Amino acid sequence: MELTTSLILAAAIHGFFLSAAIAILGFSKKQPGNLWFGALLFCLSLYLLEHFGAKTGFYASHPSLMLATYPMLFTIGPIFLIYYQISLGRKFGRTWKILLLSPTVVVYALLIPFYVANASAMPTSDSCPFATLQADFTYFSLLLDPLTFPIFTLILLGLTILERGRKFVAATPMVLIRRKWLKYLAYLLIAYFVLFFTSIFFRDFLTEIFPGSWDNLQFIGLSALIHFVTYLAILQPALFSNVKSVGATKYEKSSLDVQMSQLILKDIKKCIEENEAFLKSAYSLQQLSDDLDISRHRISQVINQEMGVTFLDYLNSCRIDKACEKLQMAGNEVVVNRLAIEVGFNNKVSFYRSFRKRTGMSPTDFREKYQIGVTSDRV
Repeated sequence: MELTTSLILAAAIHGFFLSAAIAILGFSKKQPGNLWFGALLFCLSLYLLEHFGAKTGFYASHPSLMLATYPMLFTIGPIFLIYYQISLGRKFGRTWKILLLSPTVVVYALLIPFYVANASAMPTSDSCPFATLQADFTYFSLLLDPLTFPIFTLILLGLTILERGRKFVAATPMVLIRRKWLKYLAYLLIAYFVLFFTSIFFRDFLTEIFPGSWDNLQFIGLSALIHFVTYLAILQPALFSNVKSVGATKYEKSSLDVQMSQLILKDIKKCIEENEAFLKSAYSLQQLSDDLDISRHRISQVINQEMGVTFLDYLNSCRIDKACEKLQMAGNEVVVNRLAIEVGFNNKVSFYRSFRKRTGMSPTDFREKYQIGVTSDRV
């Protein structure tokens, strides 16, 4: 047995054990995402095992098992799509799950004539009745074409990537971590199938470069993917836990995890600064909590720890920075009284006070420093 073939078998066995462990974890802790991820790993491992059986002549010695697991490969794409939705805490109805998984049932049904004829086949490579049945069932050629299963899977992986481009209204830190993980996993799977297509269209050329080993090399890549998943499962077990709203958890006095704190801060800055939520005069800590689906206590804790200010001070500093920008960039005269309202202040008194606290000067002094004409700057 070649070394590469042995590695593929080892990866398949490893994948089966890992899928069982993750599925058991999901069942015991009521984590549906883990159940689906375990199923995905199981199907990928089954894919490796099929290749191993074909390369070692196992199916020639046991023809009755030929194509017994082939339809299961059509579940890889649907299971990944379901796992994606559930991992991000979204609801995914039973009807959609059934529809996505139905192609596997259809493929099994279409292969019934083959199973019936092959059940009595003798254990020799020349006894496979596929060639005979192909004349009676012309769809066999399409169903078993090397491109059928990969194309079907790539379509579903592509749908996942397109869907991932949707804007998330409430993206908790755990959802952001999970989205990053899913992105890596999706691209790795797509890369494998692109490699698969390459091996088909350029088989002769690649066989010359890698004589007798190219088929194994592409499956070694899939083996590496399974080991990569194991590595992540060990280092980041949170990836395989349920996604819960951070706002639903009780405030903890201990410091936030550094990575989690940075993710929350990134969300806060995106909402406040990039989306300019500070321009709303009535914008509050509770509204930010609702927008991010993170508890008020967590948001306040992150702002205090990471920025050293209170929420209101942070909001006002953003407003003053915007006012300074308008004063510097405006081509026409700026009405300061109106500017206070435009940048989110309720009244000019608090605006002047915050402006001096932030810049160390009044709006009038700021105007003179930057030589911008400002009118109506009387308090």
